[in-house]
Amino acid sequence: MRSLTSLVEDDDTRFGELEPILRRLPSYKKLSDSMSLEWPVNNKLWGLPGVKSMLVDLELGHEAVVRLCRFGYLGRQGGLPVGKRLRFVATSEAFCKPLRRFQQCTCAEHAPLNAVDWSSTGFYNAELSGALNRASKACASAAVSA
Repeated sequence: MRSLTSLVEDDDTRFGELEPILRRLPSYKKLSDSMSLEWPVNNKLWGLPGVKSMLVDLELGHEAVVRLCRFGYLGRQGGLPVGKRLRFVATSEAFCKPLRRFQQCTCAEHAPLNAVDWSSTGFYNAELSGALNRASKACASAAVSA
C-alpha cells in the first residue's frame, strides 16, 4: 500500500495514528461476507492515495452519504440541527441503499460550527444506530438470497 500520509502536513499526527488501523482492514474483510467504512465527508483521509487504493482493493465501491440532522443531532446554541455529513462505503449495495434515504436535508438552517459539540458527533445515537442496524439486516438478507 502506498503511503497514507503523503498528502498530509508533517505535524498532523491524527493520520499517522490511523495508519495501523487502515492497514488491518484487508484482514477484517476475510472475516465476513461484507464490510463498510465511515468517515465524515470532509475528512482528508478520503483524498489520500493509499486510502483511494485501499477502497478499490477492498472492493468498497458502494457509497451512501447521510446527514446527522436527519438523525436528531442538535447543536448547543438554540438547538439547531447539526449539518455534518458522514460518508459510508461498503462492499454491499444492499447496505448502502437504505442509508441513502438520509442523504437529503430539509432543514432551513444548521447550527453554526462554533455551536456544535463535535466530539458528540463521533458517536452513533439511537436513531443512526437503528438505521445502520437496518442496513446491516438488508445486507445480510441480500447475502442469504444470493
